[in-house]
Amino acid sequence: MTFLSALTRSLWLSFFIFMSSATAGEFDFFVTNERGEALEAAVIEPISESPVIADSQPVAVIDQVNKRFKPAQLLITTGQDVDFPNSDNIRHHVYSFSRAKTFELKLYADTPEQPVNFPEHGVVVLGCNIHDTMIGYIFVSNHPDTVTTNEKGQAKLNTEANMTSVRVWHKHQSQGPEKLKQVALDTLSRDEMGRYQIRVATTAPEPTNSFEDTFRGISTAD
Repeated sequence: MTFLSALTRSLWLSFFIFMSSATAGEFDFFVTNERGEALEAAVIEPISESPVIADSQPVAVIDQVNKRFKPAQLLITTGQDVDFPNSDNIRHHVYSFSRAKTFELKLYADTPEQPVNFPEHGVVVLGCNIHDTMIGYIFVSNHPDTVTTNEKGQAKLNTEANMTSVRVWHKHQSQGPEKLKQVALDTLSRDEMGRYQIRVATTAPEPTNSFEDTFRGISTAD
């Protein structure tokens, strides 16, 4: 073997090792609805044996602006606190009776004295007892590497965990807003870009949907 051939082989081997290590623990996903359209704000949660979540986590915030929750969807991890300031010049009455967290912040202005803690895994659907069209969602994850898809339906999940399957959720999914779908990676097809493809059946909400309309479709999570 010539020196040039040996050098070339060595360079290719180094490149292969580098690429293997660079992509270790990286998973690319592409989530679409039943019509094949990119699905924004879908949550993809790794399922692994023992995820490590930090003991001390920052307080997350869901504000209330122009009779809307802002953000309308929040991703947190189990045990995290959420503050619910009211930036409107009217009072709100925030509540939820989701299985993952049932709570009530009675009619108030400004900011409640204490944030609300969310110790249980699952989806929490928020409403306002005064303004019934105010609807919000909190996904309480069991894994710190959980991600949300962008406007193109894409998400890159980086994890050191031994992950063989994921949970998938979207607020407009047809089976109800609290249902968590578990998908094994080896059952998913991959596109030409190497992305795992996930399809979620959705039901488009009507503009006048109320909290009660949304919550009526809730089904038990896995």
